[in-house]
This record gives sequence, structure tokens and C-alpha cells, in this order.
Amino acid sequence: MPGSDPAYGMAEPSKQLEKMLVCLKESNCVFTRFHWQQDDYVLEWCDRHGMLVQEEIPYWGGVPQAAGLQQWQVFREQMAEMVKAHGNHPSVIAWGVGNELDGQNEGTRQYIKNAVSFTHELDMRRTANYVSNSFYADTEKDGTNYGDIKMINEYTGTWMPDHDASVMVQKMTDAFPEKPLVISEFGLCEPAFPGGDERRTSLFLEKMDVYRSYPEVAGVINFCLNDYRTQMGEEGEGKLRRRIHGSTDIYGNPKPSYWVVQRECAPFCIFWEEKGCRVICRNDLPSYSIYGYSFHFADIKGMETTVHTVDCLRPGEETFLEAPEAESVMVYRGNGDFAGKYNKEQKG
Repeated sequence: MPGSDPAYGMAEPSKQLEKMLVCLKESNCVFTRFHWQQDDYVLEWCDRHGMLVQEEIPYWGGVPQAAGLQQWQVFREQMAEMVKAHGNHPSVIAWGVGNELDGQNEGTRQYIKNAVSFTHELDMRRTANYVSNSFYADTEKDGTNYGDIKMINEYTGTWMPDHDASVMVQKMTDAFPEKPLVISEFGLCEPAFPGGDERRTSLFLEKMDVYRSYPEVAGVINFCLNDYRTQMGEEGEGKLRRRIHGSTDIYGNPKPSYWVVQRECAPFCIFWEEKGCRVICRNDLPSYSIYGYSFHFADIKGMETTVHTVDCLRPGEETFLEAPEAESVMVYRGNGDFAGKYNKEQKG
């Protein structure tokens, strides 16, 4: 969530933008949402580093219940400007027409349908989507079904205390099964809900287990990278009023959950053996081929001993990397981006 470091606010220099983008990518994130239009510098960075983006107009919340003429006019103007300005960025793979509106309201549903159609008129190459938090009321008629991708903000156990994640995902996979499903938000928001970063970690792992059991789930977006300053915040005062929703603090300093996210979102698993390790390309979530990844092994003193480069591994494939003296390995993507440090005592 940009603008959260109080030293900069929304006037972030390029150095600060890059700092948080690097932090995001090094968590092994390859697909993100921006709730509002971004500077070209951000999208140019995403182009170079292989970050896929859904860029959205800043239309959020259930008030008014249905979009009126004013909302429709503002949407048309902003979407047209956004597509014209950013339609040349390969990192942008989707446009967002709204987030957490009243997706069960007939007027809002008509707005979503019209907004998706209008966006397709501007850009036929990309998907146009609506992000819903109202799907649980009546899955079949929810507004997210008008998008090319079904996108749901899934907060069972917290903001949705009376619902079960497995049941919810099953309902969404059953509705309009020809469309892919993306979990567009999930996570723990403190202090609205207790448990601290330990609960954030356990909730993340619990939800990932659920999502991985459904092959219809095309992707997931953990919300979010950092704690963020907001007038909706339940902690702090003035410019420090914020929501504790991230795996880093408002300054980008990692919490323990960050390293769990990094490990679980890596496209590979590492299994240590006597003379090295097996590297398996994941075949669930995430699932994509790895090209040119380099594995830098180090001994117990941290001295580099062996470097292996993996030309290509497709989902489900594996290879053995010999490194008999290794106690840890640093992994880098083919473009040089850091993908994590994995110690021998870690499992998987």
C-alpha cells in the first residue's frame, strides 16, 4: 500500500518506490493489485522485473449502494485516461472497475456489467474485472461474475466470522466454472482482530492449504505487503493512524510472517539430502516454470562453495543439485531478483 511511510506520504521519490517494489518482489510476489493509478516509474519497474499488475480505478465501498450518473461519468473518464496512459506496459495484464462495492445490488451489478463492457471497448487484449466481498450472500448473482476473472476478497474467520473458507471457495468454483477464480485478498487485520503476527502466519498457511486443494483457483493475493496509514485505521493517531495488516511495518521492515510468505510463494520447494538438495518446481500454488534460476550454496561459515544454474524446470519437475558442504542456499531468479535464503534445517 503506497504512501504509508510517514516520512514521504504520497509524495514518494523513486528511491522509496523502488525500495517497496523490491520488498514486494523478494517476497516472491509475481501478481499484484494497485487500488489506484500508479506513476509510470512503478509500472516501468514492474515491466523490467516481471511483476504482473491489475491496475484499478479508485472506486471502493458500498456507499452509494448503486453507482449513479456521477460515478459512471468519473469511471469512464478515469478508465479511458488509464488505458491510454498505461496500455503500453506489458506488466499490466488486467483493469479493475471497482473494489468491494455492493455487488448484490441490481444497480451496482448493472454498473459492473457496463463498466466491463466499456473497458473491453477501450482494450480488447486485457481482462476487465470487479473485486467482490459480497459473494457469500448469493454467489450466482454477485457482480464479480460479470468480470473475465472471478475475484473475491476472502476473509472467512475474521471479517466474515460465520463462514468457512473451504465452503466459500467451493461455492465460487461451482458458479460460472468456465471462468478462473482469483482470491484477490486474504489476511489478518490488526487490531480489529487479535493474534499478532503469529496468527497472521498461521492464518496464511491455513488459507494456502485450502486454496491449493482447488485447482480452479488460478492465483491468490495476500493482503498485504505492509502495514498502511489510513483514516480507517484502528491503531495510532494523526499521521500514524494505521491498519496492522502487513508482513512488514509501515517502513518496510519485515516481520516473521514475511519470510513465511516468501517461502510459500516461491515457485520451488527445496528438500535437503546428504550431498545436496532436491529442487522441485511447484505444481499447485504458485505454478509456473522457472528459467535460469541460480542457487548459491554456502558452508556453515557463510562462505560460498558451489553455484548451480537451472536452465528450466516445469511444474512438477525436479532436479538434484550437488553441494556436500552446504548449510544454506541463496536463490536468484533468472533476471537477478532475490528469491530467498533457505537453510538446511528448514523443511521444504
